[in-house]
Parts: sequence; C-alpha cells; structure tokens
Amino acid sequence: MLKNFLHEYKVLRGIAMISLLLFTTLQAWAQCSQPSNLNANVFPNGSVALSWSAAGGALNYTVQYRLGATGAWTNGGTVATTNQVISGLLPERVYTWRVRANCSTFSSVATFTTGGNTGNNTACSQPSNLDALVDSPTSVTLSWSAVPEAFTYTLQYRLTGALSWTNAGSVAGTTLSLSGLTTGVEYQWRVKASCSVYSSVAAFNTGGSGGNASCSQPSNTEATSITTSSTVLNWSAVQEAFDYTVQYRRGLSGAWITAGTTTGISWSLNGLLANTEYQWKVKASCSDYSSEAVFTTLGSGTGSGTGGGSTSCSAPSNTNTLLVTSTSANVEWEAQGGALNYTVQYRRELGSTVYTTVGTFTGNTASITGLQPGVKYLWRVKANCSPYGSDNQFETPFSANFSTPAAAQSSTFASDNSILQVFPNPANGDVVQIRNNANGAQLLVMNNAGQIMNNTILNENLHTLGISNWNNGLYIVRIQYPDGRAQTSKLVVAH
Repeated sequence: MLKNFLHEYKVLRGIAMISLLLFTTLQAWAQCSQPSNLNANVFPNGSVALSWSAAGGALNYTVQYRLGATGAWTNGGTVATTNQVISGLLPERVYTWRVRANCSTFSSVATFTTGGNTGNNTACSQPSNLDALVDSPTSVTLSWSAVPEAFTYTLQYRLTGALSWTNAGSVAGTTLSLSGLTTGVEYQWRVKASCSVYSSVAAFNTGGSGGNASCSQPSNTEATSITTSSTVLNWSAVQEAFDYTVQYRRGLSGAWITAGTTTGISWSLNGLLANTEYQWKVKASCSDYSSEAVFTTLGSGTGSGTGGGSTSCSAPSNTNTLLVTSTSANVEWEAQGGALNYTVQYRRELGSTVYTTVGTFTGNTASITGLQPGVKYLWRVKANCSPYGSDNQFETPFSANFSTPAAAQSSTFASDNSILQVFPNPANGDVVQIRNNANGAQLLVMNNAGQIMNNTILNENLHTLGISNWNNGLYIVRIQYPDGRAQTSKLVVAH
C-alpha cells in the first residue's frame, strides 16, 4: 500500500512540474509587447525585405507569411535582428505576414504587393498625364508621369476600334517610342506601373500623306499679291502637320493641278492667265483638303491687287445654313454693298467636284432642294461683283423617321429581328459589335440630338464599331440593306 502511494505521488509531482513549465513558457512569451511598425520593401526580383520595431526584452523574432488573406502560414525563419528577407514570391500578388518575439504572441497581420510596391503595403496608383508626340508619319514618342513606387512600366497600343492590344515592351523610364506605325490613322494606348493596373486609354493620330482626317484642315485660306500672272496663297498652320500640299485649277471645274508641297504656310503660284478665275485648296500631311477658295488674276495693264481676287466687292460673309430636312436646306448670307444679285451653288462633299447652280437671287436667302437623305453637302455664294466665298457644310438627316429616338422606338424590323444584333448593350467599353446578314448594307448611327455619329458601308457580317469617344446616352442604329429593307435598333452607351 505504501508502495502504491509513492507511485501516485511521483506521477502527480511530474504533472505539476510540466504544468509549471508550460505556464512559465507562456508567461515568458507574454512578458513583452508584440512587434509593431511592420513595413515591407518589395524588390522586382520576387523578394521582399520585412522589418519591424524591436520589442523590449526579446531575444529573437519569428516571421510567418502566406499568399492572400487565408490559408496555411509559411515560416519565414527566426532571426535575432528586426528584419528578414523573403524570396521566391509570385509577381503581382498580395501577401499577408506577421511576426512575433520569443517573449510575445504574433503581431497584427500586415500586407504587401509584389511587383514594385513599397511603403504601406498597398498597390500604387496608375500612371497619369499621358501624352503623345508624333515624331514622323510612322513614329511617336509616348510619355507619362512617374509613379514613385514603380520599378518599371509596361505599355500597350492598338488601332482604334481593334479588340486586342499589342505589347510595346517595358521600360524603367517614363517615355517609350513606337515606330513602324500606319500613317494617317488613330491609335489608342495605355500604360501600367509594375505595381498598378493599366491607366485610362489615351489616343494619338499619325500624320502622313495621302489625305487623311487625323488633324484639322488648314483654314484662313487667302490669296494675296495678285498680279496678271501670279499670286501668293496663304493659310493657317496646323499643329500636327509636317508639310502642306497645294492644288489649283482654272475655273470651277476640271482636273486639279498639284502645285507642290511645302513645310511653310504659303505658296507662290506663277504662270497664270490674266483676268482669269482660279480655284485652289490646300491640305496638311495629316488632313483632308480644305474648302475650295477662289481668286481672279488682274487684267492686262492693271497693277497688283490683294484680297483673294475680288473684283469690286468682297465675297458674301456671315453665311449660315438654316432649316435642313432630308431633301432640302435653307441658306442665308450677309448682303454686300454694291451687289445687285447673288449666285448660289452646291455639291456633294464626297464623290463630286462639280457644283450645281441653284439660281441667282436679289435677296440674301435661298432654298436648296432635291437633296438626298443622309448625305454631306457643300454650298457657296458669290455676289455679281465678287468671287465665291468659302464652302459651307451641312448634312441632311437620313430620313424623317430616323430624326428622333421616339420615331426610332416605334419602328419595326422588315424581317426577323435576329438579323440585326447590337452587343454588348448597354455598352460600357470602347467598342460594340453589330451583326447583320448582308454585305454592302449601309450602317447609320445617330445620337439623341440627331447628329450622325457613323455612316458606313458594311463589308462584313460582324462589324466592330468604336465608341470610346462617344458620350453616354441613347443612340439609334439603322441598317439599310441593298434590297431596300431597313432595320432599326437602340444602343445605350454607359461608360
């Protein structure tokens, strides 16, 4: 019996000693504060330097980390210092980490993002102030503001309207040059820091010859220093242009003659006939031709003149296009002193160079009739004592039923609704897809104010329509098929 008592005593004493040891250990862990001021310095090679403030009385520290906010912890090692380097991390991922002293419990959890982030363990801002400097018709230098936390920047570009992006490469600086571009077109581009998502999309237009619309047409065209056989043609500079091409012709019809190309904003035209009316136009390397201007050379024996070839009065000014319907337009101009009557002409802007004379009027208004719906026209007016003034543009609505969204909402398809499909709708991106079943159909898109946003002849069953620069709102999509059928659909743009 005594023997059994001694055995039980030894067992109880052992349990008491183990309990005392565990209590002492836990007490030792809790006898100092948790490490604080956790900070992460991320390197671009998949590693991070973690640091913290020392805990009084601590002999060493143990670090743990994991991918994301959940899952098992990975031991990063035990060190006697207040910093530890962790390697082999995945790029552009969010990690959580914590640290404890040998005399404390684990600290609160902190985070860091690999791929270029430093400081407070959060991803950095997108690059801003995107800018493009067109160096030549096929090259451009792109730039942006630096992001303090970034190690590198990655740039992408594409033709406006395209779905896929092209990677231009990664750089450590804040500029990147692109070459081998197509002349006379619009490109979109974006850039991301190594620690951010991509920036907002920006755009630029390449220059080039051949007549494109990536910049404005030259304006303020004027003929000066007119003599019996020469004149000096002038125009305003276009910022994006590399050079300018001048064309002229005798009278108001016939083939155009290319006078030449210059980097300046004037051109001396020689070898002209006396007392003869000429028409001329100029285009920038990145634009279409300007509106046609007119001058008249002086007769034999007269001195030099100025003012674009007017005879005894100036060309009518303050021209306005008033009410425009699908088949007509009313126009007006300011009367000129000394003028007895006025002659009005018009033509299609595209596909025709020959003007149609509406008639001669003693007042300062006229009505142009017999027009076609959905067509851009040019009109001009001259006094009996002046040359023609500059061209004025207007565009007829496609049809009376297509002039307002309310009318479009009540329209019905000519056949199965599945032929015309517009998606995504509502659209919140840069493009929408338009599906139809007939090549050669006309696509027309109009905004809520009745302005035509797109007028295209389709050559594919699935057409990509760029809408990155469109305002939010309701648009009407109309397909006019070659056999006379038409379909209408609504498109909502909500960027």
